[in-house]
Order: sequence, then structure tokens, then C-alpha cells
Amino acid sequence: MLDLLTKGVIAHVLLEQEFELLQRHQDVVVVMGSERVSNDGSVVLRRRFTNLWRVEEGAWRVIVAFMRESSDPAYVGMLRLKRCLAVGLD
Repeated sequence: MLDLLTKGVIAHVLLEQEFELLQRHQDVVVVMGSERVSNDGSVVLRRRFTNLWRVEEGAWRVIVAFMRESSDPAYVGMLRLKRCLAVGLD
């Protein structure tokens, strides 16, 4: 991601992230959260993300990156499920 920003492939003028889960499983770390991003400043997208990081040759690298716009119905359903699990209604 940083490489794409540096090369100008991605040109974010706004990137705000909120991390909800950072969990390590041996040499892999799961990072989940939400973000607000804009490339031109006029349209702000709200997205959910899940990234998997792994140490390769002494450096942490993203091995899987998944994003979904938060207006997606599956995201809304996932939030409802998350709230139910948080209060023990699973």
C-alpha cells in the first residue's frame, strides 16, 4: 500500500483508520477495522478492511488485503452480528 502511494498509483488526500482488532498468530498478524478515504477530497468513502501481515525477510508485509464499502448490506449485517456477540446474544 505504501509503495502504491509513493508511486502515485493511489493518491489519497484523506485516510483515517480505526483499528478494531490486532491479533498475532505466530508469524501472521490479523488487522481489522474501518477507514475513511478520499482521493480528491470531494467524495469520502467509508470502508471496512481486513489485512493479514507476515514477516518475510525480516520485514512485515501484507499478504492478504480485503476491503468493502461500508454501505454494503453485508457490512450492516456484520455490524448487527458484532453487536449481538458483544452483548452475548449469539
